[in-house]
This record gives sequence, structure tokens and C-alpha cells, in this order.
Amino acid sequence: MKRIIAATTGLLLVTCTALAFAADSGSATKKDQWDFHAGVGFAKSTDEGAPSGSIGGQVGANYLINDMLEIGPMLGFYALGKTTVGNIEDKASIIPITGVVTVNLGGGSGSTFHPYVTGGVGAY
Repeated sequence: MKRIIAATTGLLLVTCTALAFAADSGSATKKDQWDFHAGVGFAKSTDEGAPSGSIGGQVGANYLINDMLEIGPMLGFYALGKTTVGNIEDKASIIPITGVVTVNLGGGSGSTFHPYVTGGVGAY
């Protein structure tokens, strides 16, 4: 069952990424536009007894309400690795579904520097 969930999530991430690239004709610099993003990553702690490693990915979209405010959903899958204590092995993963609000702090349309602050709520 876990393999089916992982394969389905992987297929969803690849499909959403492909759709995002196809639909994203430029950066969302104008009001009433969507901006799509995706990312993957891997982490491994070197501490003794730490999980074997974590891998994950996330896709999302932001709707630009005005020059300063964006809202949008994000969906991801994170396999958080496994750890063994005594003879008990424990594996963990999460599927976060979040709603995000982003406030753009400036930088100007001619600048490549665009600081922002993001906050959100979701289910994990």
C-alpha cells in the first residue's frame, strides 16, 4: 500500500510539474496571474540513531492578487526515513496539504531581488 501511495504521489508531482511548466509563460508580475512552483530534496542527519534519510517533494501555485499579496495551495509528500530502536523499526512519512499567503516586501519590477514573507495553515 505504501508503494502505491508513493508511486501515486510521484506521478502527481511529475504531472503537476509538467502542467506548471506548460502553463507558466512568464513570471507572475501582473495582477490576476498564477505562478507555479515545484521542488524536491533529500536530507540525511549524521547523528547517531538518526533516521536513515528523508526525501520529499512539493508542488504549488500562487495567485497574485496585487503587487504585494499572493495566495495559493501547496501539496507534498515527504518520506522521513526510518530508525531502529532495539529490535523495533519505525518508518515515517507525511503528506502536507497547505494554504499559503505570501507578502512581497518589494524590490521593484526592474530588480532581481524580491524578498517575501510566507505563512500558512494546513493538514499534515
